[in-house]
Amino acid sequence: MLRRGKGKVVVGILALIIAGAPATASAGARIVKDINAGASSMPGELARFGHIALFAANDGTHGNELWRSNGTEAGTRLVKDLYLPAFPGSSADPYDITQVGKRFFFAAKYETNQWEIYVSRGTAATTRLVKEINPLHFTFSAPSELTNFRGTLIFAADDGTHGTELWRSDGTAAGTKMVKDINPNPGASSTPSELVVVGKTLYFYADDGTHGAELWKSNGHRRGTRLVRDVHPGSDGASPYFLTKFDGQLFLSLNDGARGDELWKSDGTRRGTRLVADINRGPTGSAPYDLTAVGRELYFNAGDGTHGNELWRSNGRKRGTQLVKDINRGSGDGIINGELIAFDHKLFFDAKDASHGVELWRTDGTKRRTRLLKDIHRGTEDSSPESLTGVGGALVFWADDGSRGTELWRTNGTSRGTRLAANINPGPSGSTGYHRELVNVGGTLFFAANDGTHGDELWKFVP
Repeated sequence: MLRRGKGKVVVGILALIIAGAPATASAGARIVKDINAGASSMPGELARFGHIALFAANDGTHGNELWRSNGTEAGTRLVKDLYLPAFPGSSADPYDITQVGKRFFFAAKYETNQWEIYVSRGTAATTRLVKEINPLHFTFSAPSELTNFRGTLIFAADDGTHGTELWRSDGTAAGTKMVKDINPNPGASSTPSELVVVGKTLYFYADDGTHGAELWKSNGHRRGTRLVRDVHPGSDGASPYFLTKFDGQLFLSLNDGARGDELWKSDGTRRGTRLVADINRGPTGSAPYDLTAVGRELYFNAGDGTHGNELWRSNGRKRGTQLVKDINRGSGDGIINGELIAFDHKLFFDAKDASHGVELWRTDGTKRRTRLLKDIHRGTEDSSPESLTGVGGALVFWADDGSRGTELWRTNGTSRGTRLAANINPGPSGSTGYHRELVNVGGTLFFAANDGTHGDELWKFVP
């Protein structure tokens, strides 16, 4: 621009201001709306619903309530103050926004400290309480694990009598009911967790009060909800976690009581629930976590007892389960935070080696092509990439290069194409808000950021 004359520079700056983008921000990133002028609205619980972004925010008048945005200032508005008129200024604190068909469900406060299920189509008129599941006002149903299961909402909740159990809802009070009292002991909870849909089956883990935490499945009805297999006999349970869909089956980490936490898979039958590979032989286990499917490979982090916690891959069979690369050679951990994401048919993840801190890496599954993408914070310090999110042909994430603080970065999968996307808050402080989610809504990335002037507010970025 300098070569074209100073007048061009002035025009360019004015264009940015007219467009509503702060002159201090990089092109493509701009504040959507200063929801709580002079303070912070603290946007969080971001979710996509069709062509709009949904989130919770506090405008300083209505408390922390449900908002929506189409990416424009005029189109960013409160959906409904769920606490009016009984408790003006108090917060409904909505969370777990989950789309089911043309509606979305979420949990929010119904009365003082009464969290219940709500349903909405994105307008005040269509936003309503579904049902007061727990009528006891000294406790609450605390809905969690909201999941779209074949057009029906499945979730965990406590009705005040049966403890936290599996529930379902079609959006009506009559159609909101407990699926099954898995732990029938009075007041006891089975606490269904990590709900995952594989085909026509819903998988989760729960404790029925006899077998401990084990793998369960459901078709959404009482008779079809049952224990898959008692992997760890007795009341201790196998403690399943990181339930993940891959190759038409369920993959997860399980502890059978003899081998520690290892990689297992299940087709929903007792016989078909079996160990994939005993990576760390003995009772300690390899503790696989962050299972991530990329094409025909399942990647995860695990420790074999020799190499530390490193990146592994599996095709679902024992022989096809192997260490990708000993990134941090020896017994040190190469994988630290476990940010794994499939992008451009490859896996991107955070890791550290002996020469570099926690940085962004990539792999195609081979040792040779598992490499550091870019040393963003040069030397042994960490850039700590997080919230990796694909949008518009780019992978966008938060990272700290050591001079600007944590800001928005982007990559096209190459070292040269990995660069700062937006320096929203110039200086060493960085711009990340309290909530660090990045949500892609039709090619526009929504997130919370603080530019040092407006507080923690809603921003957008278009690559």
